Amino acid sequence: MYRYPVLSLATQVLSVVALGIARAALSEVYAIAERQSSVTGAPCLADRQFAQMEIAHCEAELRSARCWFYDAIDDVWQAILRGDEPGEAAINALRLSSTHITRVSSSVTTRALKLAGMPGIAMRSPLQRYARDSMVITQHAFMGELTYINAGNMFFGHPPLPGYL
Repeated sequence: MYRYPVLSLATQVLSVVALGIARAALSEVYAIAERQSSVTGAPCLADRQFAQMEIAHCEAELRSARCWFYDAIDDVWQAILRGDEPGEAAINALRLSSTHITRVSSSVTTRALKLAGMPGIAMRSPLQRYARDSMVITQHAFMGELTYINAGNMFFGHPPLPGYL
């Protein structure tokens, strides 16, 4: 356990919160979509094609990011279980997948808020809190553009800035 990359673990602690927020936001949209009828007589949200497409995009993006995030973790964990030190490429995947899932989660949460329409804008709506909380996580120094610069440097065979790995 003590060989697990500490900076990567610090990013993952934040990333799983963002992932949970996004999942909760989608669950809230599903609840609203069936129970909420439109004042205008329009179909409920679940019966609107744009909503069906948007929720499918959100699910695909979130689940894909989640898969890569946990795959990167498993790759490093398996190396540790074998007694190996995680390589720089594996640590880069940990850092980049953490930033990626945090950003995707925030995007999905914001899109869930927009998709919910009027029920989502009420301050009592949990979607309000989810959107704000997800945006805060993206502002952390570990989740910034510097992650992409460092990851890109490594993909091109250049060293990352000190402290990235």
